[in-house]
Amino acid sequence: MPRRSDSSKGISPAYRSSVGAAVVIIRLFLGVKLLLAGLQKWDWIGTSQLKTTVLQWTSAMAEGTYHHFLMHTVLPHSSLFTYLVVFGEIGVGLLLIVGLCTRISVLLAIVMNINYLLATWLDGPISQGLNESFLAMEFAVLISGAGRVFGLDAILARKRPGWILW
Repeated sequence: MPRRSDSSKGISPAYRSSVGAAVVIIRLFLGVKLLLAGLQKWDWIGTSQLKTTVLQWTSAMAEGTYHHFLMHTVLPHSSLFTYLVVFGEIGVGLLLIVGLCTRISVLLAIVMNINYLLATWLDGPISQGLNESFLAMEFAVLISGAGRVFGLDAILARKRPGWILW
């Protein structure tokens, strides 16, 4: 017996629910990974660990726009950036896990991963591939609005269905 198609989009409900479930798995994976990464950096607060890490990255990096950003923006304000990194990873991770403000959260995750990719580019294919994989998953979550499936965004979407944020 053929599957009944959703008349509005021509997609079967079973297919749509399996794709939604797959994207939820990606959303949860990203959320857990970011949460754990932030918790591992918790002891960076009040130390010069971020400054040391940035100096390691910039020592092998060619002069350029990103090098200038790290040297003249991040290093002088390393304590602020330490808080941004630690609480950013923890906060975005938690929001992705519960599926709340998923699109905004994943946009922040994309910004973080682009910076991590640029900073660790010279570390080679392992670091590059990891960050590129995370970026691909983050874009999938962004496009799909994965918080609407098994997430708090589903509740918000019922109250305000036209908002792009959910």
